[in-house]
Amino acid sequence: MLLGVGVLAAGLIAATAVIPGFGPRALISSISGAFGGVTCDDTVCPPDAEWTRPIDAPVTSQFRSEERPSHHGVDMAAPRGAEIYAASAGVVIVAECNASLDGEPYSCDVDGSPEVGGCGWYVKVLHAGVFATLYCHMETRPEVEVGDAVVTGQLLGHVGSSGNSSEPHLHFETQVGNDVVPPNSNSAVDPIFFMEERGAPLP
Repeated sequence: MLLGVGVLAAGLIAATAVIPGFGPRALISSISGAFGGVTCDDTVCPPDAEWTRPIDAPVTSQFRSEERPSHHGVDMAAPRGAEIYAASAGVVIVAECNASLDGEPYSCDVDGSPEVGGCGWYVKVLHAGVFATLYCHMETRPEVEVGDAVVTGQLLGHVGSSGNSSEPHLHFETQVGNDVVPPNSNSAVDPIFFMEERGAPLP
């Protein structure tokens, strides 16, 4: 019995390796889709998609600096209402309000403060290569919804100061995942180097 299960498992692994469109990532996407998750195939997450700056603004706070070791992205100072764009093509996997104060939900429709926790109104986009980008502290509800396919440079929202923020700015993260572990803040990499490698250096 155990031998039979082992042979079946080996066969499935071999199939995922040799059958086009049936790799581990495709299998996981199918399972995710069956349970209502957002999938990311080559149609909505093209591997050859171009990259661009999410906003034309200077970096004012660095990635995991000595002063802020848990800062998993960079802050880019911009005027309130400035447009925020998708850094590359992909699919929106999060578009929501994330803010709390003293353990209680806090509105994202008002300015936050250093005492407020969370990203405020924010968007997360999944890209080819199991990369994700995160855009925090938007002024109002994002212009996109979960499941939307976006193209490089598409409008996602506008700069604000919702959530854990003391002034209008964009918090921008670049995250790397794999076929088992999805991209998240713990697996974030420095956006300055990430974007430079893709021909879209941040100012």
